[in-house]
Amino acid sequence: MIKKKILINGLMVNYYVSNVMMPTDTLVFLHGWGTDARSFAGVVEKRNNWLALDWPGFGGSDFPDMAWGVLDYAKFLAEFLQKLNVVDPILVGHSFGGRVIIKYCANNLGGVKKIILVDSAGIKEEGKRLELLEKLSKTSQPLRRVPGLGSLIDRMGSKFRSDDYKLAGKNKGTFKKVIGEDLQPDMMKVKVPAIIIWGENDEQTPLEDGKRINKLIKDSKIFVIKDAGHYPFIDQYDEFIQIFDGEINAD
Repeated sequence: MIKKKILINGLMVNYYVSNVMMPTDTLVFLHGWGTDARSFAGVVEKRNNWLALDWPGFGGSDFPDMAWGVLDYAKFLAEFLQKLNVVDPILVGHSFGGRVIIKYCANNLGGVKKIILVDSAGIKEEGKRLELLEKLSKTSQPLRRVPGLGSLIDRMGSKFRSDDYKLAGKNKGTFKKVIGEDLQPDMMKVKVPAIIIWGENDEQTPLEDGKRINKLIKDSKIFVIKDAGHYPFIDQYDEFIQIFDGEINAD
């Protein structure tokens, strides 16, 4: 694994590449919210012809100077791939990374051979958790003065506050902008083969989201991994790799 930097539109971006690179069928790994490219370390181990970036605002990459939407990240990805001369890659996106891939493909921002969506975000219903959290925050202050209710309210907030929101930090403006967009119309515009891999017990992006994405993307198939949550490539590594390798090598 080789760590590199590249300047794109004034942002210094951190990314990693394999020791051996080839001109075609490059695997491009796009991480989820609150993590960075290293989350895929186990998947890329002993693998050639791949690269993985830290999204702007994450890992070792610069923060954008304003809140970005999904399309902003998709356009950034197009420039990143163009600058590195990556043609017709296989895009692999986990959670937020999958969200960006869907927008990228729906807007035909660049050639893609295949996409692999792992517990992808993009179904707007998940935004209801944030809306509920914000309403709870606004209405709970008077109730906190009632003995015993303060701790109950905190537990309720913890239940509905997604890990992504808690990890947003300086990216909270971007998070609110991103999570408020429903990508279901975009999913219907995706015309490339799509492999969907999902953890059966995912509480952050429930399995029903994966099934919905499978229905909306015409050329797609879904694999459900038992006893796995939002990170099936960590929870059930061997099964994930078996599915992953089989599908990237399939015609």
